Amino acid sequence: MPSHLLHITLDEILFGRGNFYPEIHKYLDQMQPFLQTKHREFYHDMETVQNIYKSTGDANRAMSAYYHIMLDLVSDEVGQEHAIAELLLRIQQGVIKI
Repeated sequence: MPSHLLHITLDEILFGRGNFYPEIHKYLDQMQPFLQTKHREFYHDMETVQNIYKSTGDANRAMSAYYHIMLDLVSDEVGQEHAIAELLLRIQQGVIKI
């Protein structure tokens, strides 16, 4: 499971230096202390991404949530140390949609 530092680093790569959304990552992972990796059964879906956009009107915050979910999935496959590079490769190849 990626640390919030990795999620924030990805935010800055995607949205520019100084543009990161720790409140989004905290919201998505709010069940983690209680459920560990099973926390992804909550708030890790497209409905949550859409709700974030509806409630904030901010496309970057919604996309941050989307890429949080994607980074979690990729990290499970390749490990944290390779997760961002692999995610960006998959975006470039069109495997993960923008």
